[in-house]
Amino acid sequence: MRKGYQVKTHGVGTIKRSLYSAEEDATWRGFNTHDGRMTFSYKGLVIDKRNSVYSVRDVKLEGFPVNDIAGVFTDTRTIRIVIDNGLLQSSQDKLARLRERNRNVKCGGCSTPYLFRRDMLIDYLGGKIIQCPYCYHEEFEDRLEWATDENFY
Repeated sequence: MRKGYQVKTHGVGTIKRSLYSAEEDATWRGFNTHDGRMTFSYKGLVIDKRNSVYSVRDVKLEGFPVNDIAGVFTDTRTIRIVIDNGLLQSSQDKLARLRERNRNVKCGGCSTPYLFRRDMLIDYLGGKIIQCPYCYHEEFEDRLEWATDENFY
């Protein structure tokens, strides 16, 4: 500093720590690396969402018209109608097994649902934990909160 420099003290001690109110700070869930990409299950079918463009992964369900859902969709209403009509034509016994295998988990940190896979489980202290792919929050397997597969995320 040069001699005679006047230190600016404007705002010292008066700056609010946060731009949000105390209620908003209390409900803030942390950072999330979601960025418009997610994988979830809708009635047993695995769906990839990338910036509001939906595509259905391999459907291995007897009687389901696979050609109807080939490609990408940008309208959620259309893809839901096509999937629901296809599930009416498919085997209900195999659909129940598919829904049991493809389940959604709701993260305890960021409240984002994601597809549960057994290979995501990590051995830790005599139990198994799963890490959220979006906020990296870790939760034990026996404390998981399951999300419904009836909603389209």
